[in-house]
Amino acid sequence: AELPDPVNFADPQRLTLFLGALRREQDIAPFLPALNQVLAEAGARLAVEVLFDRATFDALATPHKRFQGILPYGEYRALMGRCDIAFLPLNDTPFNNYKSDLKFVEAGAHRLAVLASPVVYGGTVQDGTTGLIIRTAEDLRAALRRMLAQPDAARALGDAARGWVRQH
Repeated sequence: AELPDPVNFADPQRLTLFLGALRREQDIAPFLPALNQVLAEAGARLAVEVLFDRATFDALATPHKRFQGILPYGEYRALMGRCDIAFLPLNDTPFNNYKSDLKFVEAGAHRLAVLASPVVYGGTVQDGTTGLIIRTAEDLRAALRRMLAQPDAARALGDAARGWVRQH
């Protein structure tokens, strides 16, 4: 309904990853070792905002993380808008295949660089343009390392995602 003014990518030396969804513990679990490796390499340069998912929060091996429970929708969107990258993993399950691409739309509206699974998001995210399709833990590791090394490229993905949301 609205396209908020972007407030993210304020400090290119520090990026924040958004992990916010209900019942995604099994979807993110295969990626946790790679994510923890990048978090260890990045130190304070990569923080994580985790919503709803205490198990994932507890599994993240970094002091640069914050947990929030269920938030009112406006607060959820405001928190998302302060992040720079959204990781949207979904396993190929019957339940997940009935989901929509709303998280991409929300993240794109806030100019987040989106890292998404091909499940649900593969038909919307233009790989390499409006986001990156992440199939494996190695894909996630490489994408996060690239974004940390080139935050302007991450912001360009976010700008393109925001443009896609504006157009569609």
